[in-house]
Amino acid sequence: MRDGAALLVGAVAGALVGGAVGWLLLTPEGRRRRAELEPRLIELAYHAAALRDAILDLERAAREGLRALDVPAHREF
Repeated sequence: MRDGAALLVGAVAGALVGGAVGWLLLTPEGRRRRAELEPRLIELAYHAAALRDAILDLERAAREGLRALDVPAHREF
């Protein structure tokens, strides 16, 4: 993508995100919508953290398994 086109795409994306954030923060309907979304976002963050923890546990188990089998790891996990 050429520099001018990338700049235009970035400006349009920034304007859209800024407009959406402004709507959520400054309008009564946006405040209501934000109140509806907040519990779902908190739950999503909780599940994302649990997934991260499970992946880290899996990585630890894989490293220990490779170490127990005396298999050299070919790449950094």
